[in-house]
Amino acid sequence: MSHWVDENWKALLSQIGFTVRDLWQNPSVQSKPDGQPVTNVDYAVQDLIVTFLSKHYSADLCVSEENLQTVDTTSSPRVWLVDPIDGTRSLIKGKPEFSVSIALIDHGRLTMAVVYNPILDVIYWLEDGKSLYHQGRSRSRDSRPVVLTSHQHHKIIARQLNDVTCYPVGSIAERMAMTAVGFADATIGLFDMHKWDVAAGTMLAESTGHIVTCRQGDQLDWGSDSMGVGGVVVAKPDLHQKILQAVGRINNY
Repeated sequence: MSHWVDENWKALLSQIGFTVRDLWQNPSVQSKPDGQPVTNVDYAVQDLIVTFLSKHYSADLCVSEENLQTVDTTSSPRVWLVDPIDGTRSLIKGKPEFSVSIALIDHGRLTMAVVYNPILDVIYWLEDGKSLYHQGRSRSRDSRPVVLTSHQHHKIIARQLNDVTCYPVGSIAERMAMTAVGFADATIGLFDMHKWDVAAGTMLAESTGHIVTCRQGDQLDWGSDSMGVGGVVVAKPDLHQKILQAVGRINNY
């Protein structure tokens, strides 16, 4: 995997890391209008990223989960999708299973992806035309395929895939990134999501030969203005269809 040499981005992630490590063990928690939790850590990281993008990519549009506003993504050919903390519930519980997720859509194509776990200091980085850069954890190969899931759906998925090892991780972006670099063989996300949750992970996973679809098996449309995603399934071609069939047997997710 290639060396990562962009000093501006390196400085941003370093700043994010210091900020998160300073705040995450005693977060201030609020509820968003949809009932989902949000913390001062989410907002602090969002401010750092938005300020950075405004300085270095001022002509581009930025859409962040915590923007709390409707943005017309068709108004610009280049759109940054930002999830400042993917896995906020894990952060609140004191589990280092959350990540920062940033992706660039350029004329309907994913062209840059960053997933960063600031507590474990794990970085996944990819630019269009370059090799994936990975700093951090690695995996010893298991005799059985490893499938990453949410904590909420871990048991129900394990019952449907009894010949694999299911392992829960709180951040869907990090699960997808871990799958991209071979830490796992597949990732399943059953909840409805948004593009900012899975954009970076999609680019990372597809770059290493994985198929990424919604839970019904449809490809994700990055040229569409819609931000909704009906879950996600990530796996190599020989495993993807098997997982889709298992997901189809699960009701009431």
